[in-house]
Amino acid sequence: MGKKMKNPWTNLKADKNGKYISNDDKDIMPALEKKLVGKYKLHLELLPEPFIGNPKAPIYLLNLNPGFSKENVEEHKKNKKLRECIVKNNSHKPQKYPFYWLDPNLKETGGGKWWRRRLGPLLKKIGNDELVSKSIFCVEYFPYHSKEYKKAPLIPSQKYNENLIINAIKSNKLIIVMRNEEIYSEISDYEKHKAKKLVLCCKNRETPWISKGNFLDKAGFAKIISEIL
Repeated sequence: MGKKMKNPWTNLKADKNGKYISNDDKDIMPALEKKLVGKYKLHLELLPEPFIGNPKAPIYLLNLNPGFSKENVEEHKKNKKLRECIVKNNSHKPQKYPFYWLDPNLKETGGGKWWRRRLGPLLKKIGNDELVSKSIFCVEYFPYHSKEYKKAPLIPSQKYNENLIINAIKSNKLIIVMRNEEIYSEISDYEKHKAKKLVLCCKNRETPWISKGNFLDKAGFAKIISEIL
């Protein structure tokens, strides 16, 4: 098992400017904000979503970053349930639906709709949203919200997520790459894990549905079902 690291997202509070920034990233953030502009602008007024779910789950989804829309701003302001779920999640506190976007109370939110579309075939096949919610964990490569992702130098808080992935690899968990495999292939022992056929890659990276026909490995969807059941 890999080493343990301090979670940089526990009990995160907004600063005097109303921005949510991990203490690990405070020093580097001003320069990063200047670099990432336009559609790549960081929306630090929203709670970061560096990961979703219980890290003890048997299946890891590797994504790029939490997106952004005007709808997100309103939801984060007005939806108390959503904020509670994100805060608990970021501190690894237990929830009935660890993968909180599958909580029935969040079904009509932007994130709820987005994830239910991507996980739709899986949810239909399993027939138990709570079980799926307990079985999958999503790691976002970059933790802060933006409309589009742009590769930037690694920031300190990303080391925590990288360590989560390394621990998952050492535990022989099933890993699903939803977006850019190249950025994850640099992580320690990733290629060895891939050689064991414990890494699945989505064919369509623009719409990474977790479905029978969207994996390079034809048996990929069956492997996922087997891990959950």
